[in-house]
Formats: sequence, structure tokens, C-alpha cells
Amino acid sequence: MSSVVPNENAVVAEKEVSPDSSLNLRRSKRATNRPDYSMKQPVASAESSKSSDNNHASTSVIRQPAVTAFENTSKVSPAKRKMAASKPMPRTAAKRQRKEGSPASASTSANPSSSPPLSTSMATTIGKDRSGAQEPSSTIAKLGSKDDTESDYEDTEDLEEQEDSFELTESSDRTDMPHDRTSSTDLTTSDQSTTQLPPAKATTPRKPRATTRQPKRAEPNNQVKKTIDPRPKPYGRPLVWAEGRQALCETVCYYRAYQSGGYTAGGVVYGQLVDEDTGVRPYMDEDIVITRAGGACTRNATGIMEQANNHVGESKAIQSFVNNKKHFYPLVLIIGQGNRQCPSVVPHVYCVMDWFHVTDVWAEMVGKDQDKTCFKYRMEKVFLTNKSWWAAEGTPDPVIEPDYTTEANSASCISCKQSSKQIYQECWLCLHEKCEKFWEINGQKPQEQLTFNSEFLKERTKFPRHMKMPREIVKDVLDENDGNDPTYSFDRFGWKGMVCPNCGRCNSRALWNHWACETPNCGFTHQVKQPVLSVRQVYGDGHSEEYTGTPICLDTLDPLVRVRESKFEGYPRIETYELPIPGNIVAHFLANKSVNAKTGGPNDMFRRIQTDSRMNLRRSEGAHTLKGPSFSQYFTNNFGMDYKYFITSTSTSFRDAPDDIVSALHRMNWAGEKTDESGRFQEFNECLAVGYFEGCKMEYHDDGEKELGPTIATLSLGGPAVMTIRMKSLYYTGLTSTGAYDPTMPVLPGAALARERQQLNTFYEDKNTDFEKFNKMQKDIYRATKITATKKAPVLITMPMVHGDIIVMHGADMQKYYEHKIVPTGKLRFGLTCRHIKPAEIPSEHRWKAEYDPNIGVKYYGDYDDPEEVDIEEAMAALTMETASEDITMG
Repeated sequence: MSSVVPNENAVVAEKEVSPDSSLNLRRSKRATNRPDYSMKQPVASAESSKSSDNNHASTSVIRQPAVTAFENTSKVSPAKRKMAASKPMPRTAAKRQRKEGSPASASTSANPSSSPPLSTSMATTIGKDRSGAQEPSSTIAKLGSKDDTESDYEDTEDLEEQEDSFELTESSDRTDMPHDRTSSTDLTTSDQSTTQLPPAKATTPRKPRATTRQPKRAEPNNQVKKTIDPRPKPYGRPLVWAEGRQALCETVCYYRAYQSGGYTAGGVVYGQLVDEDTGVRPYMDEDIVITRAGGACTRNATGIMEQANNHVGESKAIQSFVNNKKHFYPLVLIIGQGNRQCPSVVPHVYCVMDWFHVTDVWAEMVGKDQDKTCFKYRMEKVFLTNKSWWAAEGTPDPVIEPDYTTEANSASCISCKQSSKQIYQECWLCLHEKCEKFWEINGQKPQEQLTFNSEFLKERTKFPRHMKMPREIVKDVLDENDGNDPTYSFDRFGWKGMVCPNCGRCNSRALWNHWACETPNCGFTHQVKQPVLSVRQVYGDGHSEEYTGTPICLDTLDPLVRVRESKFEGYPRIETYELPIPGNIVAHFLANKSVNAKTGGPNDMFRRIQTDSRMNLRRSEGAHTLKGPSFSQYFTNNFGMDYKYFITSTSTSFRDAPDDIVSALHRMNWAGEKTDESGRFQEFNECLAVGYFEGCKMEYHDDGEKELGPTIATLSLGGPAVMTIRMKSLYYTGLTSTGAYDPTMPVLPGAALARERQQLNTFYEDKNTDFEKFNKMQKDIYRATKITATKKAPVLITMPMVHGDIIVMHGADMQKYYEHKIVPTGKLRFGLTCRHIKPAEIPSEHRWKAEYDPNIGVKYYGDYDDPEEVDIEEAMAALTMETASEDITMG
């Protein structure tokens, strides 16, 4: 067994450990009557003691049992050991070994993946539990590459302002599992040398890249066969689990980190995921989890996550863990299927473990040259007397009375005067990153191969009995109705995920009117009570009253946007805006109470749509980078001509659509023709219905598909919303997504660095261009202004929308250069958006979906409060021409 390396950076402590000791690692007084854990104490050799005395007269050698399950040595590099293990043995030597019955060959043949035998001077005695039963031994594998879908770290500084903030590192969940014995799980891990378990395969395979060549012997659904996991089965099963990241984050309130490992808000950690990337020297048993802080990492050439920058102890993310430790705030740990430290097989993609509390936060150095600061967390289960579901099958039950007396040694640094525990078996180290002696032993970095101190792992911290867990682990939306609020099923909790009471699976709500568990053969569904709401009920404060006269326009515009003269014909108020690029306009039709209350108007539409089963709204699944299925943040259904945005089979024909969809089509045809004054308006033949509950939204996007016409109109029904329009980042910055400058890209009015980019493009077009000079010029320009490809353009137009409002966007380049976003602010809203789909772009066998009965729906020619404003002859002439056209079509 290796001895502890004396460190002259440690000052004299309160109690000497040995007669000749001056290292003076402090022990707690309560630890003096420490129970015997059947760990043999090694005896220092005379040579090593003499050497230590000569080199460090004031330092003692403290020996403690190393908690490892296999041997290792610094003299043989992992690469050489691997090469030697894979090298075929000479025939004569193999024959001699078989004849002599070599134990080494026997063990090798029995377990080909085991480590080669090393020096017996580093042998380890495996600990036993209190009953005397020897613990099973298992090795910790070095982690593979982290899932590409997860960012390693997100700073909470900006995210705390959001209700669903995302944060931090790869984390884990809350766990109730007592463990009062020395774990036999191998604790030795390093950057370069570890025993590797077979890599886990993702439960949900990724869609393969398109290829012209079919893969040979492809598995069904392009799935790859899983490697058998050698770990034992778990003792139990998790109460809450998920097969996708979105389902997990939408269901549980203690974890909403879609991209990062930790979920923090307000300086508190609520949940932590521990998945594939847990850093260097991770650890997990039935009670303890040790993992690194997130962020500051990048992937190396082999795809493995490595520390690229230093962690900063003052960051909000790390300070959140410090706050949890200081105030005994518990957090929930969640384990991912890619984790390799779990003592048993992880049964699902994400499994909620139990409640944990943070016991230690410290800094150390990692990396090939040990030159990067990395913060680590030690978390301990709150309920130690409950057996953990992730404990290996067949392991002993936890003791009734955990041992709270064992403590690891600690010492104060001679430089910073701060105390640090002895985390690792081989030596004591100062763990304060700002100290000049940080992570040093006698002026040098410690050896990379470090083993956790057994007493540090055996420490148990009593959680205050008077403190109760802040929330329930198992929580669903089924109990949200208090019986008094009719809008409860439309609020944020009403449309989020559900924990199935039968199997414990987290399920996103994909359907408009009910939840359904996605577990095969489970069959659990829950019908949601959805009363019909009035406009007043779905409006927030400040919008409880509709305008009874001419509406007040609250739109805000960028100085580059030109405003046309307001109109008051056919709608209470019409505002039209010209964007900086000529020929692209936006018209806002503002409604009032009179317009909305007319027969077949927005009030009737809103009321009937809520109960019409033909709406068939559901959340669509789109492209994403998360594990498992990912749904949109709104509910949709397409009517009329097939729209590329949707799968063809999901588009409902106008013949099968609710009458109010056709009525909305008529209303927006009138608004579109009113906006397009060219006389070449193309009537809409498609309508996309979008339903929003509280918290639903549609992020920035464009409707620039090639099969679409130049005009798009949208009608707002129900709760209020805000629509914003801005230039796309590609054209605003002149940089592609990779950060490359494209001199062929047009410089639009209002774009960033317009003058400088014009000069660059002119220089580029010169036949005698010096491209080295050109590249230097453009790099200097962007470096000086700090503009990158992620720079967002300022908002050009902001339009608050209320019930009955219509917005029309028109222009050949409108969707090419600009994008828009809609964020509802009420309880319930429907957005009906109409487009013209070019029939030539749609297969002839699907064009019939745009046909409808002319007697369905309410024809619309504008709303006029004063009958004298209506040109009766013009309206009748238009009606006669339309009827004649329909007769010809029917004939």
C-alpha cells in the first residue's frame, strides 16, 4: 500500500497523529472513538521512514488505507500497459504458463477486461461492513464523451430572471439511501489511466445522416446493438424517470435545465444531473456522489470533454452550491444512463435519485499538465436509513444508526492559513484556488493518480431533523385544480408534463385536451377539464376592457421604419409601416368591442373553437438536439393546402375544418387585399391554427418557404400577445453561422457596420484584390467592434396584439431578410395564420384540400359602424363577381 506523501505546506495542528509527527493533521475529538472498519493499517518500512526523516525533518508520514479495487503504478504509463496487454504472448511462454497454472493467466482468461497485475506494494485491503460481510468490488470507468446535446455550463446571471432558468454542470438527483460502510467501488480515476467499462449506447438513437449508400446489415430503425453492461441490476426502481430531456424538465419543478447539468435560480441549486461527463476523479455509491462543477470545458480530438478554462469560485453557479451547503438547502439528484460510476445499471435515460445535501465544495487542478482549476462537489443523501433504489441487487441493507463520528483529517495551510480536508489518500493538499501553495506538495504538483481518502468517503453529516423537504419528488398536474379557478387547466401547470401514477414516467403533454403515458402497455390517460372561457377571463391586468371606440395604437417603431397615414375604413384603425427595404410592409388592423361582438366575429370564433373537436390541436415534434422527443412550445393543426412546415398527413382539408376556420380565411383575405394595393393579391388557401396556454410562445422564425406567396396574415383570438419583427442575424452581421464573412451578402439598410462592409465588398470585387489584406481588414473591423455571428439585430417593430387584431406582412423579400416572434401574455390564445401556397409546388393529388363549400363560413367585406361608409354598389358588384366565379368553378 502506498504511503502518504508528507507536505511541508501544512502547519502544526491541535493533535499529533504520531510521536514523530509535525504534519499535525487535525482530527475531530468525536472521531477518537472511531469504530473499527476492519481496515488493516500498513506499517512504514524503515527505508521509507528514514528517507522521510532526512528530507523533511519536521514532517511525519501518515498512512491510511487506500480505497481502491485495483492496483496501479506511476512507473508504467497506461498506454504502455494497454499495448502490453494487447500484445500476443509468445507460444512457448503461453505454454509454460498453462503448464505451471499461473494465477495471472487464470485471472486473465476469466476476465479479459481486468487490469494487468501490478506491484504488490500498492495492494489494497477491501473494507467490510459492520456485519463483517465483505463488500463487492467494482471499478470506476473513465467517462466517455459527453452527449453533444448538452452544454456543459450555463451562467445563472442572465437565467435567473427567467422562470425556467437553466444552469450549471452535469448533475444528479435527490436520493434517500443510507450507507455506513466503506464502499468497495474503485475510487482511482485519472486523466490518463483508468479501467474502462464498455461504453453505453443511447436509448434513443440519433437519426443517421443522409447517405446515398445503404448501411450493410442495418438494425431495425437504424438502432445499434447495445453493449452488455457488466454492472448488476439495481435493488429497486426509481419513482420518477424519463426517456427524454424535455419530458423531464416540463414535468418536475426541481429540474428545468434543458442544456446544462444543474438547475439553479436565485443563488440556490434545486436539481443536479450526473450523466456522462462528471469530470476527473468522480465517485458514486449508495449514499455519496462526487462530481465536478460545470462549464469551462471543450471536446478534444477524440470527443472527450476536457477542462479548457479555469473555474472561478466567485461565479454564481459555484456560489449556489456554497449556499446550499451553508444553509442545508437540499437538492434533487438525477442520474443519466451514460453515468459510469453508478453501482448498478441505470434503467432509463434519466432517473430521479433522491434528496441530497452538499457537504463539501473544494478546488483542485486537472488537465494533462494539471494547470486548470476545477471545482468539485461532494453530496450526501439526506435519508441515510432508506435503501437506495440504485444500490446493487443483493447488497446489505443500510444500518439503522449511521456513524456520524468518522471525520477525515484536516490541516491549515502555512501560506493562506485556511483549513482543508485531506480529500485524497496519498497526501494533504491546500484546496483554496487563490493560495500560492494551492494543489502543491513540497513545491510540486501531486501525481496524477490520486485515490480518495477512505475516511473522507465514510464521513456522514447529520441533516437537521426540523428541516423538511421543500417539495415532493413525485409531483404531477393532476392535483393542481383547487376547484375555484376555472382557468387552472390553461395555466403553466396545466399544459406541462405529468408523472404517470402507474409507472412513474415523465410525459410531456402532446395533446390539447388530455395527457397520455407513452410507456408501452401502460395505457394511462387523463382527460383535462377545460371550461369555455370568455375573453375577459383570459386577459391579464390592464387588458380587461376592450376598446369601445377607436383603438389606441401602442406599437413602437425603430427610426428606420416609415409610418404611413392611418386608415379607418373597414376596421376601427389600420396602421401601415414600411420596412427599410422598399416594397416590404406590415399592416396592423386594430379591433374594438363592436367589431368583435358581431355575428360570426372574433367573439363567436373564440368561443366555438374551444369546444370544436375538429380543431385537433397537438404539439408537433421537430428537429432538436435533446435526448428523446422534443415538442414545440405551442399546439397546432394545419387546414387547407399542405404546408411544408407540417407532415402532409396532418393537414386537414377545408371541407373537414370547423366553419370558423373558413370564416377566418374570408376575414384575412379581405385584410390581405386591403394591404396589397398592387391589384395582384393572391387569395389564401391555407390556415395554420396555433393554440397557446399560459407560458407557450413561438420564437423567432420566418415563413420563407419557396412554395409560399408574398403575403401572410394572422388573426389573434383570446388573450393578448406581442409580435416583434427584426432583421435576421445573417444579414445584420454579414457573418455566417461559423463566423465567416461573406462578401457576396447584400448590405441592407440598418445592418451593422454597413459603411465598413460596403468598403470591404468593393475591395473584394476588384480584380486585383489582395486577399490576405482583405482578410486582415475584415478581421480587424469585427475584432474592434466585437460583433460576432451571434449578435442579434435590434427590434424594428413591436406590436401588442389584442383580441380581434389582424397583422398582415407583405413583400417579396419580407420573409427572406426579416424574422418575427409572437409571445402571448394571457391564459388562452389562438392564432390563425393564413398563407397562399403555390399549387404548382404541391402534388396534384393533395390540392383538393384547399377546396371548400362556398356556403360555409361568414363572408367578410370589412366592418363599418356607419352604414353610409359602405359603398353598397361596390360590395354587391364584388359579391356578384365572386358568385359567378364560384359557379364556374363548381361547373
